[in-house]
Amino acid sequence: MAKKLTPLEKTSSSLFDAIPSGGFAAEYEGEKVDGASKSRISVWAIVSFVCGLLSLLSLIHLGFLVFAAFGALASFFAFYAFGRSGDELGGKSFAALGLTLAVAAGIAGPYSACVYEREFDRQADAFCKSWFEALKAGNPAITHQMTRPYWQRKKFARHSDVVSYWKSMVKGEEEEHHTVHSYLCNPTLLTIYRLGDRAKVTSYGKFGTLLTNSVEQTERVYAVTVEPEEPGGKRQTFFLALFVERHVNKTPQGEKLVGWTMHMGDHIPLKLDADGRPIPSN
Repeated sequence: MAKKLTPLEKTSSSLFDAIPSGGFAAEYEGEKVDGASKSRISVWAIVSFVCGLLSLLSLIHLGFLVFAAFGALASFFAFYAFGRSGDELGGKSFAALGLTLAVAAGIAGPYSACVYEREFDRQADAFCKSWFEALKAGNPAITHQMTRPYWQRKKFARHSDVVSYWKSMVKGEEEEHHTVHSYLCNPTLLTIYRLGDRAKVTSYGKFGTLLTNSVEQTERVYAVTVEPEEPGGKRQTFFLALFVERHVNKTPQGEKLVGWTMHMGDHIPLKLDADGRPIPSN
């Protein structure tokens, strides 16, 4: 005699409707089976989280902001997929955290770079103005020393030290002798030296700044205004560009030294455009 079959709980022409409750249907719909969630984690959510973490490297270099863009875009796709799938996809917390990290990096990266550049400009301006002050005070030996990193500069305690310094420069190689002679005979430097306190130096702007892991340099523009010798006289102003660079050196003991250097240059007053603004010499 044939064995009697147990009737299905639901009668339907659909195979999936005929599957007993608590079986494959519950697992397919993303319900909890035996206390464990069977939902899948969105791949876009994971991509968003990983890109968000990598975008934090923009605090070191702004080039890593590309990960912030990818992280924000991936989180958008992840939330779009969540809305389409209902509760089938998981990983909303990963997508939200990835978006948060991407936005934070997108703000913190440029802000950090801006603060760093402002501090760099402040130090460069202070170094350039100290160069002007030394020249106006009649210390060309000091301004010439500023063309070297500070850990290579000589200290002048007495006037005899200055005389010995120039003698050593003159007795050096022919190229070095020519360089020193051109520096001391530069008309612009001689003018500032002779004007002294009559020359008022103000920062006008800069032609450009280059900040990389290996190079930090900028070309700054200064307006030198000459006060008239007699009352009622007319002021005269010329513009001068100074090219400075910041170097980093490490001693054998591991000490980190940071010093500024003034490039020799021609130190020729800049030409002006039709609006009276200085233009680069190059």
